[in-house]
Amino acid sequence: MMLHSLPFLYPRLFLGKEPPSITISEGWHRLVLDMCTAIDAALPNGMVEGFYIESIKEKRARLSVSYHGTYTPQVEDIIDAIEDLSTTVCEDCGETGRQRTDGWMRCLCDFCEKERLIRLKRAG
Repeated sequence: MMLHSLPFLYPRLFLGKEPPSITISEGWHRLVLDMCTAIDAALPNGMVEGFYIESIKEKRARLSVSYHGTYTPQVEDIIDAIEDLSTTVCEDCGETGRQRTDGWMRCLCDFCEKERLIRLKRAG
């Protein structure tokens, strides 16, 4: 799934003045798709005045969703749950991961962490 298609798949969630900023690695794509599906189902029928997702990004080895406007407590719970879940999902491949830090925080599985360390060693 290409993340740039989210505004077309879920138009009620992305009605902001600017296109949403979505900058995450492939491993979290499924989380974001599941989140959008759940939010869309939780919103009342019709358009929700003023609600839209502004950005979806990685922040401190955790998915971070910024949104604007009126929303229900259920929508807030969905976003909080997905952000929490992201701390256990490898942001590169989507397998079970954990937060790691060595100057830069990442949420990676053991395999992707080993690959990252090999690339760093080769580069430096």
